[in-house]
Amino acid sequence: MSGLCNASPREAPTISGVQDLLNQILTEKNILEAAGEVEMFFRGHSSTTYEMEAGIFRKRGHKINETEMLYSIEAEAPSEFTSDRLTFDKLVRAQHYGLRTRLLDITTNPLIALYFASAPEPDNSPNSKDGHIHILKLRRPEIKYFASDTVSCIANLAYLSHGEKQDLISNFEYLIKDLFSKLYENNNVDLDNSQHAPINIIRAARNDKRLYNTLIQRFNDHSATQRLVQCIRVEKPHFTNQIDPADIITPTITLPRKSNARIAAQAGAFITYGLRSFFDTSKISSMPEGHVKLVVSKDYKEKIRRELATLGIDAGTVYPELSFTAEKINQRFEYVPP
Repeated sequence: MSGLCNASPREAPTISGVQDLLNQILTEKNILEAAGEVEMFFRGHSSTTYEMEAGIFRKRGHKINETEMLYSIEAEAPSEFTSDRLTFDKLVRAQHYGLRTRLLDITTNPLIALYFASAPEPDNSPNSKDGHIHILKLRRPEIKYFASDTVSCIANLAYLSHGEKQDLISNFEYLIKDLFSKLYENNNVDLDNSQHAPINIIRAARNDKRLYNTLIQRFNDHSATQRLVQCIRVEKPHFTNQIDPADIITPTITLPRKSNARIAAQAGAFITYGLRSFFDTSKISSMPEGHVKLVVSKDYKEKIRRELATLGIDAGTVYPELSFTAEKINQRFEYVPP
């Protein structure tokens, strides 16, 4: 990769209407034209206090019991998962039904992100908050499809016990420290320097074939990695145990099958999280400004929702299931003039 984006996202002007967003998106697109084949993804938060974090990491009990949660929903509704050959597909379906997973929903449609960013507070509190729209910019080779081996490596972490995942992390950290000492053995370099984050150390090692091959062998010889390979081979029997540890540490933008109406309606994609729960765009994008945040003004949220409804973006289209459509009809006809 040809560079790293800033870990801290660039703040852009405040959004007070649909036109403001479209103008900003066109501005970002013009900036990107010189960069070649680049795609943009979006996520909307109704509050600027929300983090870019997959659901499984938000509560300690969920994080520790990820495997049990996934097995439980499969046991309760086995017929729902029979067509899902890939673990990633199972995670998508489980998340669709509300299970906390290591996936985070994003979209290729900025208006869908604006719909969520302009949403009222969940408790219907009158004290509305400013929202956020996150814009993620990636070069096309950095985007993975549902059947990618990298995605299989990350998704199947869900079938490792919490202890096995901790073993993977411990072994990874040990190997990174050892690799760092060999790369910079003749230099007084600080491992804690942000320029020497694990992903950057691995990238540096790729320039030394002997060091890189040793890293891959030592990582894949570990018992927890071998257990991960066993899980992957359930869906890909001929998968070889040559996992690059960078692939299971870093989050990945993943394009799913349009297997349900909601994904199609929301132009959905996912950030698939590896062993690390924090979101840092410098780990998934080589763009100089791979992450931009737009503030959606709380004072204009109601106006924005009306504008979006005029364009056909409302609860009935974002959530195409019949139950949501019925609720939309209820709301449309509940008021009778005196």
